[in-house]
Amino acid sequence: MIILVSTLLLFMILHHRYYWSVNDRDKHHDINPIYYSHRGLKINSPENTIGAFKDALDTGFNWIELDIISTRDNKIICSHNFDLERETNGVGYISELKENDLSPLYTGIYTHKNNPSKLPTLEDVVNTLPIHTGYNIEIKAPILSDMSTARALLAFLGNRPNIKCIVSSFNPFVVAYIKIFNRSIKTGFLFQNLEYFWITHWIHPTYIHPRADLIDDEMLRVAKRHNIGVNAWTVNNKAAIKWCEEMELNGIITDLEII
Repeated sequence: MIILVSTLLLFMILHHRYYWSVNDRDKHHDINPIYYSHRGLKINSPENTIGAFKDALDTGFNWIELDIISTRDNKIICSHNFDLERETNGVGYISELKENDLSPLYTGIYTHKNNPSKLPTLEDVVNTLPIHTGYNIEIKAPILSDMSTARALLAFLGNRPNIKCIVSSFNPFVVAYIKIFNRSIKTGFLFQNLEYFWITHWIHPTYIHPRADLIDDEMLRVAKRHNIGVNAWTVNNKAAIKWCEEMELNGIITDLEII
């Protein structure tokens, strides 16, 4: 009996590691490539603001990439930085404050001195932008075990099942958490070092989001074998974009205006 159980367990582990395939990509993610505006178009408005997102859509993007962090009262704020000092006129950490503490603040006070903007909530963004907008939502987590923003996002998306989105993170535990609690959500695993690529075999994301210069034939071969989409970041010159197109990547995340 022990031998039978051990053999079955070994088979399950090997199958999970080597003989898996992603089967949850649907048609709107298979129009290649999709161009994602990285934190919005930041020429006139600060990153991760409604103005930047609107400008991206106006130039032809259908998808935007944005970063989120949850507050102490579980509201979801669009911000790349955990701290407020780097970009805003506030002090402290977003995760330690409540939404009411953040609502008076402006972001982009250094990068866009003539046009600082309010820190938007994800709800503000979704309620303002056209219904057809696609969202590549990156969850920021200060430590591997922090699932607070993931939980807040699951609750948010649970009430909005028609939002077209991918949920991504550098934190593999966040990606796994999203997959466990809502398998209908498309996921993306971000990495900027090849030594983390192996994690893909254990968390089975819908997409991998590698730094563009890491992509090689072997990575594309593995992605194809397991039916994983590949979205590259951050691709900011025309030659690199052309290469991504020739490699038939699924998505290109860029700071540039629409190609």
